[in-house]
Amino acid sequence: MEMNPRTGLDLFLVPFAGDAPPVLLLVTDSSEYAADLSPDGKWFAYVSRASGSMQVFVRSVAPGGDARQVSLDGGTEPRWSRAGGEIFFRAGQKMMAAEVRTAPALEVSTPRTLFQGPYEVIDGPINYDVTPDGRRFLMVKMERPEAPTELRVVTSWGQEVRKALPIAR
Repeated sequence: MEMNPRTGLDLFLVPFAGDAPPVLLLVTDSSEYAADLSPDGKWFAYVSRASGSMQVFVRSVAPGGDARQVSLDGGTEPRWSRAGGEIFFRAGQKMMAAEVRTAPALEVSTPRTLFQGPYEVIDGPINYDVTPDGRRFLMVKMERPEAPTELRVVTSWGQEVRKALPIAR
């Protein structure tokens, strides 16, 4: 990802090995970010503000492919399932999923709500992970979704931990 004063955030594909330079993957008049490559490396999901609001899109890594919108009512933090048949994303406090078929042509199903709750949402990088079977999510739960009203500072916390968890000698 690179910030361009004229086009906003643009996406690059960076090779893991060798000395090959990064390849410009997507540049538009709008910012694109939070990209996630499909397991086969041929597709990527990303967030774009092209429509005026944050939406999730998918497109081919190969040049010249059309983008297909995945989210319907806003979306952030896209992540491919490990098997490659689904894209998970956030829509506010909702965790969404859309089925994706890439052959013979790109097809995206209507997204469905998996669950919702007071989980940390950020505008930027992906803030959750999915188990390989796609059935469990690791997320930061907000115990108190409202803004915090106090700050607690704990001093000498190392001593308190040693008292609570004595180590056998």
